[in-house]
Amino acid sequence: MTDRKYCLIDEKWIPVVGKGKVSLLDVFTDDSCRDIDGNAIQKIALIKLFVAIAQAAIQLNDRAEWEQVKAKGLASKVCEYLEARRDCFYLFGDKPFLQMPVLRNINGVKTSKIYYDYLPDLASDNDSILKESQVEHALSDAEKAVFIVQLMNYSLGGKRTSYIEPLTKNYSLKTNCAKAGPSIGGFDGYLQTCFMGESIIETVWMNYFTIEDIKSINPEMALDVSAPWEEMPKGEDDEIARRLKNSVYAWLIGLSRFVLLEEDGIKYVEGLQYQTSVKSGYFEPFITINLKEGKVLYSNTRIKPWRFLQAILQVAFDNTTSDFVCAVIKLFFDRIKNNTTEFRIWSGGLKARSTKGEQSVKQNDDYVESEITLDSSVDGVFFKHLCDSMVSLNGIAESLGKAIKNYQSSLKMQTENTGAAVYAFWTEAEKQFTDILDSCYDSTPERREEINSILVRKALKIYDRYCSHDSARQMLVWTKFRKISARRRNEKQ
Repeated sequence: MTDRKYCLIDEKWIPVVGKGKVSLLDVFTDDSCRDIDGNAIQKIALIKLFVAIAQAAIQLNDRAEWEQVKAKGLASKVCEYLEARRDCFYLFGDKPFLQMPVLRNINGVKTSKIYYDYLPDLASDNDSILKESQVEHALSDAEKAVFIVQLMNYSLGGKRTSYIEPLTKNYSLKTNCAKAGPSIGGFDGYLQTCFMGESIIETVWMNYFTIEDIKSINPEMALDVSAPWEEMPKGEDDEIARRLKNSVYAWLIGLSRFVLLEEDGIKYVEGLQYQTSVKSGYFEPFITINLKEGKVLYSNTRIKPWRFLQAILQVAFDNTTSDFVCAVIKLFFDRIKNNTTEFRIWSGGLKARSTKGEQSVKQNDDYVESEITLDSSVDGVFFKHLCDSMVSLNGIAESLGKAIKNYQSSLKMQTENTGAAVYAFWTEAEKQFTDILDSCYDSTPERREEINSILVRKALKIYDRYCSHDSARQMLVWTKFRKISARRRNEKQ
């Protein structure tokens, strides 16, 4: 294993839509590499890795320097860095990428099998098998590389890891139940948000943190810190580990697991422990936090991320009254809007569940993601219209749910399928959401009213589907409660 040569700079291992697999060098030289392929966690984990490499390649002081370097200039600096640090990007060998060779010589570290597309983690014994990709198969080196990257910030909490004595002397926080990775959180799974450009190169440029940005988030953060692939910690709490936890790399490529790839699997133990509860002060710029209540937006298979767009964007238009703050939106929205003609906002994550510290994916848990495209002319008027439209959508959904409940209650029926009916409405609303966004640029209300009328008609069809009207008694009740309307913004919510 130590003699194998697999350099991530040159080898084709990164899944890209329409391209198959490409190398790190391809990502930073080929404008036609537009979007990362794979599930939501693979996408955000790889984007964060690329941003982390850019952060290691060059430190930009402020927005003026960011605007001056542009995406192409940043990519050029990254290519220079990759060539200079080529020895840091081998997947195997004496200095394997983001791995701990010391695990090879420690007794009690078992070698676990990897399920590549299943989770950003190893499979738990009681997890459900939902699809073919969860079934054991031989992993390619490319798949192993992606798996290593997604483990760093998105490993699930629990006992999947081997327990070993701490590598750092007198370190007392380690237990046989490993903490979750910082970017997924210890409960349902944080919803992540980032900007997307016309290429991966532009996406990295859009999400790059200047020194000014970092200091605005946390004035105490360390700046002169080597990237983890340059210098890995020797243990859970040595000087290198503490500096990494207090740097931009904690947001981008946190070492929540110490791992080592083997021929037949992976050696896998708990790494650095991060505070993952926002109530205890955890903060990451890619998650959206309600600062007043200490809550965060979680991934939810019943609520697609596009429905949170108003909350996510609010800080960009009304920072003084915003309950929710997504730091990448707060910091980057204005500068991106002023330096592009259009841009995309992506939100996604993994819906998981936690029981006594053991995170798992069961029943209807799954990956979620949404992407919306905005014109750079977007302004406060657009946001007001977006708020109005979301109030109307919620009003129709609530009106539909109430109508079905009243129908079923009057006929002494079970009301268990009300949620399914409302979900069916939101599925229809998602199909119209691009039209809704387009209508928000227009100062006249006619187009938005037309869309509302379309969605009310769709809601009525769903009502008809869930409320039978065959008998005379059913027809009477059906007619009585078949009233659905959109709520106005100034109405009681």
